Order: sequence, then C-alpha cells, then structure tokens
Amino acid sequence: MGAVQGRNTRRIQGIKANMRARRLQPCRRCGQQIDYDALPGEPNAFNAGHIKPWSLYPELREDPGNYAPEHESCNKSAGNRDVKPGLGLRSRQW
Repeated sequence: MGAVQGRNTRRIQGIKANMRARRLQPCRRCGQQIDYDALPGEPNAFNAGHIKPWSLYPELREDPGNYAPEHESCNKSAGNRDVKPGLGLRSRQW
C-alpha cells in the first residue's frame, strides 16, 4: 500500500465511523472519559487520533491500528510528535 495523500479518504472515514460506533474509552492521551454526544469542535468531543503522526509515518495513514480515541482538545494539543508512554492506569485512588 502506497502513501495516502488525502486526509479524508473513504477508508479513513470508515475507520473513524467504526471507532465512534464502538464508543471506545478512555482518551489515549489524558485517560479521561470521552463525550461521544458532544458536538465536533467541543474540547471533550471524540476525535480519532493517530498514535504515530502522519508526517513522520505516512505509511500508517490508513492503518486502523494507528488510530486511538482521543478528546478533540487532546488531539489538537499533541502537535507533530510521538506520544510518550505513560505509567498506565492506577490500581486504586490514593
């Protein structure tokens, strides 16, 4: 599969629609719940974010495994860099 030029191909639309329908949780970047009923443009609304950025990994643009659920605000603040791995989920509140 060659590099994809468009950001809104039929395949990408299908990947995003599938994620939205499954209402995946939580946001990959901040770990909080995503509001799937929020309108696009709202900070807590669903956004299908790329795990590896398009500009650095063009071969992964249409790979469903390169998408993860994020808040719109988290996705916009991510910029053009790889995500640093976190410590994971806490076992309990301290």
